[in-house]
Amino acid sequence: MLPEPGWTYYARLHEESPHPHLWIILTSPDDHEDDLVVAVSLTTKQPWSDPTVEIGPEEHQFVERPTAVRYSNADFYPPQAFIRAVLSGKATRRPSVSEELLERVRRGLLDSPQTPDRVKDFCRPLFG
Repeated sequence: MLPEPGWTYYARLHEESPHPHLWIILTSPDDHEDDLVVAVSLTTKQPWSDPTVEIGPEEHQFVERPTAVRYSNADFYPPQAFIRAVLSGKATRRPSVSEELLERVRRGLLDSPQTPDRVKDFCRPLFG
Protein backbone atom coordinates (compact mmCIF):
# COMPACT_ATOMS: atom_id res chain seq x y z
CA MET A 1 0.00 0.00 0.00
CA LEU A 2 1.33 3.43 -0.96
CA PRO A 3 1.87 6.11 1.69
CA GLU A 4 -0.98 8.54 2.29
CA PRO A 5 -0.96 12.09 3.68
CA GLY A 6 -0.45 12.02 7.42
CA TRP A 7 1.40 8.70 7.48
CA THR A 8 4.70 8.73 9.34
CA TYR A 9 7.88 6.71 9.06
CA TYR A 10 10.92 6.56 11.31
CA ALA A 11 13.72 6.41 8.77
CA ARG A 12 17.14 7.61 7.71
CA LEU A 13 16.46 8.65 4.12
CA HIS A 14 19.63 10.67 3.57
CA GLU A 15 23.06 9.10 3.86
CA GLU A 16 24.50 12.28 5.39
CA SER A 17 22.01 12.13 8.24
CA PRO A 18 23.65 10.57 11.31
CA HIS A 19 20.32 9.48 12.82
CA PRO A 20 16.88 8.41 11.64
CA HIS A 21 14.07 10.95 11.92
CA LEU A 22 10.30 10.86 11.89
CA TRP A 23 9.04 11.69 8.38
CA ILE A 24 5.53 12.95 7.64
CA ILE A 25 3.96 12.36 4.23
CA LEU A 26 2.18 15.57 3.16
CA THR A 27 0.78 14.70 -0.28
CA SER A 28 -0.64 11.72 -2.11
CA PRO A 29 1.17 10.03 -5.01
CA ASP A 30 -2.01 10.82 -6.98
CA ASP A 31 -1.24 14.56 -6.66
CA HIS A 32 1.99 14.37 -8.67
CA GLU A 33 2.34 13.47 -12.35
CA ASP A 34 5.29 11.20 -11.50
CA ASP A 35 3.52 9.63 -8.49
CA LEU A 36 5.89 11.26 -6.00
CA VAL A 37 5.01 12.40 -2.48
CA VAL A 38 6.15 15.46 -0.57
CA ALA A 39 7.56 14.62 2.85
CA VAL A 40 9.27 16.50 5.68
CA SER A 41 11.20 15.28 8.67
CA LEU A 42 11.08 16.26 12.31
CA THR A 43 14.12 17.04 14.39
CA THR A 44 14.82 17.88 18.01
CA LYS A 45 14.36 21.63 18.49
CA GLN A 46 17.65 23.51 18.63
CA PRO A 47 18.39 27.25 18.82
CA TRP A 48 18.98 27.25 15.04
CA SER A 49 15.85 25.24 14.16
CA ASP A 50 13.18 26.66 11.86
CA PRO A 51 10.57 28.03 14.31
CA THR A 52 7.69 27.92 11.79
CA VAL A 53 6.09 24.78 13.30
CA GLU A 54 7.11 23.28 16.58
CA ILE A 55 5.54 20.05 17.86
CA GLY A 56 5.23 19.02 21.48
CA PRO A 57 5.08 15.55 23.04
CA GLU A 58 1.31 15.83 23.48
CA GLU A 59 0.79 16.12 19.70
CA HIS A 60 2.19 12.76 18.56
CA GLN A 61 3.11 9.69 20.56
CA PHE A 62 6.54 9.41 18.93
CA VAL A 63 7.56 12.95 19.93
CA GLU A 64 9.28 12.95 23.32
CA ARG A 65 10.72 16.48 23.49
CA PRO A 66 10.20 19.85 21.78
CA THR A 67 10.55 19.18 18.08
CA ALA A 68 10.74 21.29 14.93
CA VAL A 69 9.69 20.52 11.38
CA ARG A 70 12.75 20.63 9.15
CA TYR A 71 11.30 22.37 6.11
CA SER A 72 14.71 22.77 4.49
CA ASN A 73 14.61 19.08 3.55
CA ALA A 74 11.05 19.11 2.23
CA ASP A 75 11.26 17.33 -1.08
CA PHE A 76 9.65 14.97 -3.55
CA TYR A 77 10.19 11.30 -2.76
CA PRO A 78 9.11 8.15 -4.54
CA PRO A 79 6.66 6.41 -2.22
CA GLN A 80 8.46 3.15 -2.96
CA ALA A 81 11.49 4.54 -1.07
CA PHE A 82 9.48 4.37 2.15
CA ILE A 83 8.10 0.93 1.33
CA ARG A 84 11.57 -0.45 0.47
CA ALA A 85 13.02 1.05 3.65
CA VAL A 86 10.36 -0.69 5.76
CA LEU A 87 10.79 -4.01 3.97
CA SER A 88 14.57 -3.86 4.38
CA GLY A 89 14.34 -2.97 8.08
CA LYS A 90 15.76 0.55 7.57
CA ALA A 91 12.47 2.23 8.50
CA THR A 92 9.39 1.57 10.57
CA ARG A 93 5.89 2.85 10.05
CA ARG A 94 4.67 4.93 12.98
CA PRO A 95 1.16 6.18 13.83
CA SER A 96 -0.27 8.82 11.53
CA VAL A 97 -0.42 12.42 12.64
CA SER A 98 -3.79 13.94 13.48
CA GLU A 99 -5.67 15.83 10.79
CA GLU A 100 -5.09 19.03 12.77
CA LEU A 101 -1.33 18.48 12.96
CA LEU A 102 -1.17 17.52 9.27
CA GLU A 103 -2.88 20.80 8.34
CA ARG A 104 -0.54 22.80 10.59
CA VAL A 105 2.55 21.17 9.05
CA ARG A 106 1.17 21.79 5.55
CA ARG A 107 0.51 25.49 6.31
CA GLY A 108 4.00 25.73 7.75
CA LEU A 109 5.48 24.34 4.57
CA LEU A 110 3.98 27.28 2.67
CA ASP A 111 5.01 29.81 5.36
CA SER A 112 8.55 28.67 6.09
CA PRO A 113 11.36 30.63 4.44
CA GLN A 114 13.38 27.39 4.46
CA THR A 115 11.03 25.36 2.23
CA PRO A 116 12.51 24.96 -1.27
CA ASP A 117 10.57 27.11 -3.75
CA ARG A 118 9.83 24.23 -6.13
CA VAL A 119 8.15 22.33 -3.27
CA LYS A 120 6.14 25.41 -2.25
CA ASP A 121 5.08 26.01 -5.85
CA PHE A 122 3.82 22.44 -6.16
CA CYS A 123 2.03 22.39 -2.80
CA ARG A 124 0.43 25.85 -2.87
CA PRO A 125 -2.57 24.84 -5.01
CA LEU A 126 -3.01 21.61 -3.01
CA PHE A 127 -2.86 23.20 0.43
CA GLY A 128 -4.56 26.47 -0.50
